Amino acid sequence: MRIALALLAVLTLSAGDSKPLAKKDLPASVLAAFQKAYPSAKLKACSSETKEGKTCYELESLDGKIGRDLIYAADGSVLEVEEGIEIAGLPEPVKKAIADKYPKAVVKKAEKLTKGNEVSYEVVVKNGKKKLELTFDGQSRLKVKD
Repeated sequence: MRIALALLAVLTLSAGDSKPLAKKDLPASVLAAFQKAYPSAKLKACSSETKEGKTCYELESLDGKIGRDLIYAADGSVLEVEEGIEIAGLPEPVKKAIADKYPKAVVKKAEKLTKGNEVSYEVVVKNGKKKLELTFDGQSRLKVKD
């Protein structure tokens, strides 16, 4: 029991200061910006957290089959978008980099991350029995690998 409580405490501390919020507790500017940009999306969860001393709001949504996580500033401006994409939608240089480095890997999941003007891609592949999470920068260069 003590181990379980200690593990829970560690997980809670490592999660940062993210606090779950009800939709009604979001700033009107954040909710309006989300609804204007994604009118058919369903809001699954939302939370607030502090980044660089400022409160921001993370919204998890589902728009048809597209999962999307968005981070908004309190004024409703978008800080970051993480969006699930079809594997076929990966840029050719990313597909080529995966095929060159991991020729037997199978792509299982792909996401496009947009932060300001910077675009990157997160890709989960299965390489034999090993699952790898790969991150590519805007020039399709592998940034991080597990």
